[in-house]
Amino acid sequence: MTGYQRVLQLWNWLPTFWAAAEAQHLGTAGQRLGISTSAVSRTIRLLEDAVGTPLFERAGRNVRLNARGQNLLEQVRDALGAVSTGLDALTEPDVDLRIATETPLSSALLLPALEGLEAHRLVVRHLDHAAAVRALTTADVDLLLGLSPIRRTDVESVFVGLLCFSRYATRQADSTRSDVASAWAALWGWHEHSETAPALVVPDIDGLVRAACTGRYQVELPDWLAATFSHLLVTLPGGPTQRAPLFATRRVNRRPHPNRPDLADTVTRRLQALLNPAS
Repeated sequence: MTGYQRVLQLWNWLPTFWAAAEAQHLGTAGQRLGISTSAVSRTIRLLEDAVGTPLFERAGRNVRLNARGQNLLEQVRDALGAVSTGLDALTEPDVDLRIATETPLSSALLLPALEGLEAHRLVVRHLDHAAAVRALTTADVDLLLGLSPIRRTDVESVFVGLLCFSRYATRQADSTRSDVASAWAALWGWHEHSETAPALVVPDIDGLVRAACTGRYQVELPDWLAATFSHLLVTLPGGPTQRAPLFATRRVNRRPHPNRPDLADTVTRRLQALLNPAS
């Protein structure tokens, strides 16, 4: 059997091998692939028989790669990643960077980070956490901005910085009598240690600023964002009321598009500079 014939024989089994290796559970791998647990088990057996060696250590439906399986996984990631990149070049040849964000606030933070990149076509999508992770791992997006790291072996998460929230009001407002309008509660739920829930929950930044301008509300905003409204708002005493971490996640072992500059690192560094201006 030639090398080409051998690869052709094994090729259809490799995605199932990859899914089982990442999930470390046959049932979970089957759910991700849309096939039965028994089909996953049978495919892995066929692959192991074909290569002539076990690739997993088994404990019921739980599986864990042995040393030879780990080595094969690294090669499979590279190979299938290259195929995914090639397909991207066919289906989206004019998109330079695809970004998913889990919150409207991360989308707002992106705007200053993307300044000067107008020559590139950038696509930003707002997705919930599950959809964002799925889009990242299936190569539908290149960079994910979220509030927690993703602990998977096929992606890497980098800490960008803390989203620090403080309270702001207009100079004319009576801060001792104003109710609180918050973006935090709309996105992550009111903090369990807070004594008072906000009177107004507004996830839209423009809506929060408008609420502050009425003079009836203090607004809880990210400090980096409130700085852009310094002509309207003043910081109230008390320091940050909430803090939330922001992470940038991308696939590992990615291959750069032959005609696409690698912009994900540039955007990540700019976001880190925005949230950590003193560093």
